[in-house]
Amino acid sequence: AQQGIDASTWFAVDRPVYIALTVPNGSGPTPLQDISASIAETLPQQEIDPAPIGGP
Repeated sequence: AQQGIDASTWFAVDRPVYIALTVPNGSGPTPLQDISASIAETLPQQEIDPAPIGGP
C-alpha cells in the first residue's frame, strides 16, 4: 500500500505557539490565505527563537 498523503504542510513559527496547516495538494491558495489572516488577527507576531546550534 502507498504510504503518506498527497498534501503539503505549512508552518507559522513567528507566533507564541507554532501552527501547522496540512492541506491536500491542489487546494489552491485560499486555505493558506484564510488561516494566515486568522493568525495575524488573533496571535501577536514575535521574533523567531530557534534552538541553539551545537552542544555544551
